[in-house]
Amino acid sequence: MSNQSSSSNEGWSDIARELLELPGWEIEKWELSDTPGWEKITYTNGIVYEQPIPPKQLELFNFRQAQSDVNPSLTEFVSDNPVKIKPELLTSEPPKPPPGNVNEYFPGGRDTAYYRFSYRVGTRIKHKHIRGGNCCSKKAQAHAQTIRNMIARGSCLEEILKTIATF
Repeated sequence: MSNQSSSSNEGWSDIARELLELPGWEIEKWELSDTPGWEKITYTNGIVYEQPIPPKQLELFNFRQAQSDVNPSLTEFVSDNPVKIKPELLTSEPPKPPPGNVNEYFPGGRDTAYYRFSYRVGTRIKHKHIRGGNCCSKKAQAHAQTIRNMIARGSCLEEILKTIATF
């Protein structure tokens, strides 16, 4: 196995391209080496060369190897049935923006951060403190996550504000 530096590997690439044009230097076999991250090239004249796989090429080899582990009889599925789309999902309006978001703030120039729910009413931005203590508190983190989940579910502003009031 060859332990050449990367600069000599770059030089080898140039030489390899020139050698491939000569008779007897056709690649017979190109495979992964026993050394992880290396490839082995066997030429028709019997010379074997090993070199590190470039990072981009390494990703491709790993993908091919992962694909070969998949059972094709389980992955090939052809359906003659046309895809049915629910008409209510086809709307010309853009998706509705979320009612607000959860962010951290430092009240009165303190060093400790707290959670708040920020939302817009007309052109004004309003904020509602999320109780439970500062951002290091598990209770405050749980309350903030509850509000984030409600936003992700598409809950309305009134429902979110009612939930914050119950904390």
